[in-house]
Amino acid sequence: TSSYGVINERMETILPFKFTSISYNESQFRATKGDFWGLYSYDGEVSGDQLTTISDTHTKVHHMGKWAFADKSGKLLTDYLYDDIQKFAMHLYRVEVNGKSGIIDDSLTTILKSQYENIELLPDGNLKVMVYDKYGIYDTDGKCMIHADFEEITLLPDSNYYVSNKNRI
Repeated sequence: TSSYGVINERMETILPFKFTSISYNESQFRATKGDFWGLYSYDGEVSGDQLTTISDTHTKVHHMGKWAFADKSGKLLTDYLYDDIQKFAMHLYRVEVNGKSGIIDDSLTTILKSQYENIELLPDGNLKVMVYDKYGIYDTDGKCMIHADFEEITLLPDSNYYVSNKNRI
Protein backbone atom coordinates (compact mmCIF):
# COMPACT_ATOMS: atom_id res chain seq x y z
CA THR A 1 0.00 0.00 0.00
CA SER A 2 1.05 3.56 -0.65
CA SER A 3 1.77 6.12 2.03
CA TYR A 4 1.22 9.82 1.42
CA GLY A 5 2.73 12.94 2.90
CA VAL A 6 3.37 16.56 2.00
CA ILE A 7 6.63 18.41 1.39
CA ASN A 8 7.20 22.08 0.63
CA GLU A 9 9.28 23.67 -2.12
CA ARG A 10 12.43 23.37 0.07
CA MET A 11 11.80 19.61 0.31
CA GLU A 12 10.93 19.93 4.02
CA THR A 13 8.32 17.53 5.36
CA ILE A 14 5.04 19.25 6.22
CA LEU A 15 3.08 16.04 6.82
CA PRO A 16 4.98 12.79 7.32
CA PHE A 17 4.53 9.99 4.78
CA LYS A 18 2.24 7.88 6.95
CA PHE A 19 -1.27 8.61 5.61
CA THR A 20 -3.45 6.44 3.38
CA SER A 21 -4.92 9.52 1.69
CA ILE A 22 -4.56 13.30 1.71
CA SER A 23 -6.89 15.86 0.17
CA TYR A 24 -6.67 19.63 0.34
CA ASN A 25 -8.50 22.88 -0.23
CA GLU A 26 -7.36 26.51 -0.16
CA SER A 27 -6.82 26.51 3.60
CA GLN A 28 -5.86 23.04 4.86
CA PHE A 29 -5.04 19.38 4.36
CA ARG A 30 -7.37 16.53 5.29
CA ALA A 31 -5.38 13.37 6.01
CA THR A 32 -6.57 9.85 6.78
CA LYS A 33 -4.92 6.78 8.21
CA GLY A 34 -7.33 3.91 8.80
CA ASP A 35 -10.22 5.29 10.87
CA PHE A 36 -8.24 8.39 11.90
CA TRP A 37 -9.06 11.72 10.26
CA GLY A 38 -6.99 14.82 10.84
CA LEU A 39 -7.06 18.38 9.55
CA TYR A 40 -3.79 20.22 9.18
CA SER A 41 -2.90 23.78 8.26
CA TYR A 42 -0.45 24.34 5.41
CA ASP A 43 2.41 24.63 7.91
CA GLY A 44 1.60 21.16 9.29
CA GLU A 45 -0.09 22.28 12.51
CA VAL A 46 -3.07 20.17 13.60
CA SER A 47 -6.26 22.16 13.05
CA GLY A 48 -8.69 19.34 13.83
CA ASP A 49 -8.38 15.86 15.29
CA GLN A 50 -11.85 14.49 14.51
CA LEU A 51 -14.18 15.15 11.59
CA THR A 52 -17.80 13.95 11.76
CA THR A 53 -20.50 14.33 9.12
CA ILE A 54 -23.64 15.84 10.65
CA SER A 55 -25.72 16.68 7.54
CA ASP A 56 -25.63 16.72 3.75
CA THR A 57 -23.86 20.08 3.85
CA HIS A 58 -21.93 20.21 7.12
CA THR A 59 -19.39 18.36 9.19
CA LYS A 60 -18.21 19.13 12.68
CA VAL A 61 -14.51 19.31 13.49
CA HIS A 62 -13.02 18.71 16.94
CA HIS A 63 -9.81 20.27 18.23
CA MET A 64 -8.54 20.81 21.78
CA GLY A 65 -11.87 20.06 23.43
CA LYS A 66 -14.07 22.26 21.22
CA TRP A 67 -16.08 21.78 18.00
CA ALA A 68 -16.43 23.96 14.91
CA PHE A 69 -18.66 23.78 11.84
CA ALA A 70 -17.00 22.86 8.55
CA ASP A 71 -18.15 22.17 5.01
CA LYS A 72 -18.01 18.66 3.53
CA SER A 73 -14.36 19.12 2.49
CA GLY A 74 -13.39 19.99 6.07
CA LYS A 75 -12.95 23.74 5.45
CA LEU A 76 -13.76 25.52 8.71
CA LEU A 77 -16.86 27.73 8.64
CA THR A 78 -16.70 28.82 12.30
CA ASP A 79 -14.13 29.02 15.05
CA TYR A 80 -13.86 26.24 17.65
CA LEU A 81 -16.61 27.64 19.89
CA TYR A 82 -18.82 24.72 20.86
CA ASP A 83 -18.65 22.01 23.50
CA ASP A 84 -20.96 19.94 21.30
CA ILE A 85 -22.86 20.16 18.00
CA GLN A 86 -25.77 17.85 17.15
CA LYS A 87 -28.19 17.73 14.23
CA PHE A 88 -31.51 18.70 15.81
CA ALA A 89 -34.13 18.95 13.06
CA MET A 90 -34.14 19.13 9.28
CA HIS A 91 -32.37 22.52 9.09
CA LEU A 92 -31.37 23.07 12.72
CA TYR A 93 -28.42 22.17 14.94
CA ARG A 94 -28.31 22.14 18.73
CA VAL A 95 -25.05 23.63 20.00
CA GLU A 96 -23.74 23.58 23.54
CA VAL A 97 -21.51 26.21 25.13
CA ASN A 98 -20.56 26.01 28.82
CA GLY A 99 -23.38 23.55 29.54
CA LYS A 100 -26.09 25.68 27.92
CA SER A 101 -27.92 24.81 24.69
CA GLY A 102 -28.72 26.99 21.69
CA ILE A 103 -29.98 26.53 18.11
CA ILE A 104 -28.21 27.36 14.85
CA ASP A 105 -29.67 26.92 11.35
CA ASP A 106 -28.09 25.55 8.14
CA SER A 107 -26.75 28.98 7.21
CA LEU A 108 -25.03 29.01 10.65
CA THR A 109 -27.25 31.85 11.86
CA THR A 110 -27.98 31.77 15.58
CA ILE A 111 -31.70 31.15 16.14
CA LEU A 112 -31.48 30.80 19.94
CA LYS A 113 -28.39 31.80 21.91
CA SER A 114 -26.72 29.13 24.04
CA GLN A 115 -28.47 30.10 27.27
CA TYR A 116 -30.96 27.29 27.82
CA GLU A 117 -30.73 24.32 30.16
CA ASN A 118 -32.67 22.21 27.65
CA ILE A 119 -34.30 22.57 24.23
CA GLU A 120 -36.86 20.10 22.95
CA LEU A 121 -38.38 19.89 19.47
CA LEU A 122 -42.14 19.49 19.81
CA PRO A 123 -44.36 17.55 17.35
CA ASP A 124 -45.84 20.86 16.11
CA GLY A 125 -42.33 21.95 15.03
CA ASN A 126 -41.86 24.52 17.80
CA LEU A 127 -39.11 24.56 20.39
CA LYS A 128 -39.75 24.07 24.10
CA VAL A 129 -36.98 25.72 26.11
CA MET A 130 -36.06 25.48 29.77
CA VAL A 131 -34.19 28.25 31.57
CA TYR A 132 -33.91 28.48 35.37
CA ASP A 133 -36.38 25.57 35.66
CA LYS A 134 -39.06 27.53 33.76
CA TYR A 135 -40.40 26.63 30.32
CA GLY A 136 -41.24 28.67 27.22
CA ILE A 137 -41.98 28.14 23.51
CA TYR A 138 -40.14 29.52 20.46
CA ASP A 139 -40.73 28.93 16.77
CA THR A 140 -37.84 27.69 14.60
CA ASP A 141 -37.11 31.27 13.48
CA GLY A 142 -36.37 32.23 17.10
CA LYS A 143 -39.60 34.15 17.71
CA CYS A 144 -40.83 33.85 21.31
CA MET A 145 -44.37 32.48 21.39
CA ILE A 146 -44.65 31.85 25.15
CA HIS A 147 -42.14 33.40 27.55
CA ALA A 148 -40.20 31.04 29.82
CA ASP A 149 -42.32 31.86 32.86
CA PHE A 150 -44.04 28.53 33.42
CA GLU A 151 -43.26 25.48 35.53
CA GLU A 152 -44.95 23.23 32.98
CA ILE A 153 -45.92 23.46 29.32
CA THR A 154 -47.59 20.61 27.44
CA LEU A 155 -48.62 20.54 23.78
CA LEU A 156 -52.25 19.49 23.51
CA PRO A 157 -53.68 17.44 20.60
CA ASP A 158 -55.43 20.55 19.18
CA SER A 159 -52.04 22.37 18.96
CA ASN A 160 -52.80 24.56 21.96
CA TYR A 161 -50.53 24.56 25.01
CA TYR A 162 -51.40 23.71 28.58
CA VAL A 163 -49.34 25.94 30.89
CA SER A 164 -49.05 25.76 34.65
CA ASN A 165 -47.45 27.52 37.56
CA LYS A 166 -48.16 25.18 40.45
CA ASN A 167 -47.29 27.64 43.21
CA ARG A 168 -49.27 30.59 41.85
CA ILE A 169 -52.85 31.36 42.81
